[in-house]
Amino acid sequence: MKFPWTDRLNSLNLSFVVGVICLSVFCVTVFQLYKAHEGYFYDCAHLSGDTPDYQTIAVNLGNGYGYAAGFAPGTTAADYKFAIYPHERKSKNVIEIMDLYNKGLEYDFTRCPGYPVFLCLVYKLFGIHPNIAQYLQVAMIGFAISLLPWFGWRYWGKIGILSGILASYLANNYLCFEPNRILSESLIDLVLAMWAVVFVIWDKRPTHFMTAIIGLVTGIILAVKGSNNLILVFFLALMFIRMRASKNFFTHAGIYMVTSVMLLLPWGLYTLKTSGHFYLSSSQFEEVLFYGNNELALSTGAFSAWEGEPGTTYYQLKDSSLSTIEKYFCFLSRNKDRIPELLAMKFDAAFKPPYNFIAMSMLAYYILYFIFRRGRAPIFPLIYFFAILATSLIFYGCTRFSTPFVLFMTLPATYMPFYLFMLFSKHKA
Repeated sequence: MKFPWTDRLNSLNLSFVVGVICLSVFCVTVFQLYKAHEGYFYDCAHLSGDTPDYQTIAVNLGNGYGYAAGFAPGTTAADYKFAIYPHERKSKNVIEIMDLYNKGLEYDFTRCPGYPVFLCLVYKLFGIHPNIAQYLQVAMIGFAISLLPWFGWRYWGKIGILSGILASYLANNYLCFEPNRILSESLIDLVLAMWAVVFVIWDKRPTHFMTAIIGLVTGIILAVKGSNNLILVFFLALMFIRMRASKNFFTHAGIYMVTSVMLLLPWGLYTLKTSGHFYLSSSQFEEVLFYGNNELALSTGAFSAWEGEPGTTYYQLKDSSLSTIEKYFCFLSRNKDRIPELLAMKFDAAFKPPYNFIAMSMLAYYILYFIFRRGRAPIFPLIYFFAILATSLIFYGCTRFSTPFVLFMTLPATYMPFYLFMLFSKHKA
């Protein structure tokens, strides 16, 4: 595919040029993110959402209390760098959290270990300063976005660089989830970028060694967030499709699974020792399954609290001996006529504009690619799409969870017009 301006790069070392472009994208992204949130990088954590658990677990872990949420004996909210503003003091949510945490420490395995361990390391190095973690989160997002031109170059050459620059613009303006909050999304951006880099290398040379490396990185991403779990499943599916004609699949799959679990095994043994239950990721499966599949969620597809609602299936079955899965299927059987509506609502909740436009543009590119088979295609954005789509449809849709995945979908989405032009030009010729 030829464009007039591409000839100017022929005499240059493209590796150097791509490196300079990626560094420039990193600097621009970090600058814009900092300016967009300037004045909001507070040296405190807020008592809302998932933040209180992440913050208290990180501080308690660093102080030798283990993986526990809540206030240690003799401590207060100030010791954990929580800020309670005057208008929040009578907030029902804040009062409930404070009452719970003042009861003391409790092991909390609903949170995957990756992000609290990251916070713990930051606090051990720099003291309990949430703003330091926030600045690092800006850098992590910047690093993930800065790799988009490199990905484009590896698969599509010079035009791929341009696609990567356009993708980085989209990601920088629409897909950066508030780095000034103590939440795991920035770390997810980083580990998904790491996994994608290893995948690009594995994609070119799927050796046993590279399969082991991508397995180790998979273990890392599974330790960060439960929404990443299905990446393992879809990567195994890709591996099977590519290697089914040979005997290599079972060898590679075995290496991949062993190295993936290797990093998670110490965590699983720790949860078994402290709680009596073995968790490779987190204990949140039942909670998120019920919150996304109940009568209240039928009209939203999003997180819906069902406790205290007598009309819900789970409230009626709360004292029954049925397993989690059996209760889930009871809900589905009672509402089988509305399952298509629920799935559509979940998709809408996960892929709100412009996420839906990016996802549809990406899918258009892959459909064209699989029909015409021209050039090479990066498959990792497709793996990310199916992973977060399946997670959203099984549990519930949330743009906060899908944002890190959609960030990488911008690459094939921005390349799609160039691919169309290439197909049209060759057909016309």
